[in-house]
Amino acid sequence: MPTKVAEYLRNKLRNNRSLLEDEAFRQSYALLSVVFDEAFQLMGLLKPDGTLIKINKTAYRSIGGKESEVIGKPFWDTPWWAHSREEQERLRKAIKAAAQGEFIRFETTHTTHDGRLTYIDFSLKPVKDEKGNVVLIVPEGRDITERRSAEVALREAAVKYRIVADNTFNWEFWLSPEGRVIYTSPSCERVCGYEAEAFNADPGLIWDIVHPDDRQLVAVHRHDVREAKVLGEVEFRIVHRDGNIRWIHHVCQPVFDDNGKYLGIRGSFSDITKRKQAEDKNLRLAAIVESSDDAIIGKTIEGIITSWNRGAEKIFLYKEGEVLGKPVTLLVPAEYVDEVRQVHERIRRGEHIDHFETVRRRKDGELIHMSLTFSPIKDVKGRVVAVSTIGRDITEQKKAAAALLDNARINRELEIAKEIQQSFLPVCPSALPGMLMACCCLPATHVGGDYYDFFALEEGAIDMVIADVTGHSVGSSLLMTMARSVLNAKVTTGRSPGKLLEVVNDLLHDDLSRAELQISMFYIRLDIDNHTLSYANAGHNHPVLYRLEEGVFVELDADGLIMGVKKEVGFEEKNIRVAAGDILILYTDGVTEAESAEGELFGIGRLCEAIAEHRGSHPREIMAGIFQRLTIFTGAKPLSDDVAMIIAKIAQSDDEERQR
Repeated sequence: MPTKVAEYLRNKLRNNRSLLEDEAFRQSYALLSVVFDEAFQLMGLLKPDGTLIKINKTAYRSIGGKESEVIGKPFWDTPWWAHSREEQERLRKAIKAAAQGEFIRFETTHTTHDGRLTYIDFSLKPVKDEKGNVVLIVPEGRDITERRSAEVALREAAVKYRIVADNTFNWEFWLSPEGRVIYTSPSCERVCGYEAEAFNADPGLIWDIVHPDDRQLVAVHRHDVREAKVLGEVEFRIVHRDGNIRWIHHVCQPVFDDNGKYLGIRGSFSDITKRKQAEDKNLRLAAIVESSDDAIIGKTIEGIITSWNRGAEKIFLYKEGEVLGKPVTLLVPAEYVDEVRQVHERIRRGEHIDHFETVRRRKDGELIHMSLTFSPIKDVKGRVVAVSTIGRDITEQKKAAAALLDNARINRELEIAKEIQQSFLPVCPSALPGMLMACCCLPATHVGGDYYDFFALEEGAIDMVIADVTGHSVGSSLLMTMARSVLNAKVTTGRSPGKLLEVVNDLLHDDLSRAELQISMFYIRLDIDNHTLSYANAGHNHPVLYRLEEGVFVELDADGLIMGVKKEVGFEEKNIRVAAGDILILYTDGVTEAESAEGELFGIGRLCEAIAEHRGSHPREIMAGIFQRLTIFTGAKPLSDDVAMIIAKIAQSDDEERQR
């Protein structure tokens, strides 16, 4: 109101009219004075130097004083400011600024006549004449004590809420209707590894940490809560900052003010990882128990069956409903009932019994061997209240153990047979006059049907034989032993290789026919002095001859029927010349028919490659090279067939022979 009075005064001064003679002015002034005096807020008029020249009734009532006590005094020396020197000095400086034309406003305090402290929204409005000079200052004070008290109460409540929220164990948050993070409690770092500032900086982070497999679930939950604006909860996984997976129980609800205005969503995250792990563990244990092939049976301490898994049903043939509530002696032969009572007495004393072997009876009456483990189940006070029994059917194991003993005896006998068979093979010398040698015979099982031998009939001549009886049984071994005996008896210089095979075939035919077996055999006679080699074949693999001078391989082929098919058959005999450095290899099909993992055969080609690679070495190194290739080719798997080899190398000179 004083502002309007000043404006009116300026207008009248501008028109150079006498204010006292202007009836309209007097009426307006009187009206404005009434409004000024009756205004609800504290109002007054000051000279530019701060002298108080007028105040309204509200101001007087606030101090309970008279006009003479304040009019004409500096405003800062009036009772409104007497309670605080700091406020007096603050007012004095504010009046000085207002006198310079500045509008001033600040909050301060006044003391009422009854000693009550009130909060005032105070302002100083400068009034200027037409030249811009400040002629009056209008002070105005509005009592804001109630508003201030409400704000203080609200701040105190907010502080209390903040203290509670900041110290909650769970992660609390508040999102605005637009999804902006209004508040995030510090416990978020404990739950997810990120500090509250990270969520304030990136509102999307609160959903980005949701496990990828659960994001659709959480998206549906968020949509439902926002649309329906009702309480919602869900369990899902988050990815902790350290990369680990955490389980969360999430509750959120919409927030409204007193007028029903939607203020956003308040949410809470609880870390339930341990609970989920315990639940998963219990579920896994239950699944293990239920799916176990072992019988897992729960009983009271008196022996009454209380639980029965599928393994028990499979072993004993009883359904769960047939045994629950019945005594465990239902499964026990009469002669073993006392044994059960003794075991239960031990369980009552808290003993744990492992792998107790006994006999039980199935529903069909069959007796089975069982290995039982008994465990006492105790209550919180440590008292034994039940028994857990895990039982395994070991009937087949018992049978297998008996069979194993029989097999051990058989294997021992086979080992003896192997030792005997190996003793029949001649000791292979590394060198003979004019020739270097290496030999081997490796049965695929304990005993086999492969065989090699050599005979020094006269100086400068050596006979060599390699043979293979079909099969890998003891019978094959016996027939090979018989063939060896026949050969040793019939070998003479007077019988050529072909004639010798005719004699052996006739002598062995009947025994081979009865055993339904055959023998393949290759016989060679090497005349070192004359550098000739004669040979005959009874259905055996063709040996190979490596000619050093030409660097080529020659197969020694000759027609001849396998032994045991027919009597009185002839065998083709051939001759070939050899030279110093030539290499002769006799072998059984266990070498060339060895298979790789893909089923490919080793073959004659790889055999020749191994010989050529080591052609400058002693036959034993050549043989080692062959076996190395075989091992790589087959992947080091065991031999599926017997292997026998003779490698002979014609010596080149005495000096070279000594170097070998």
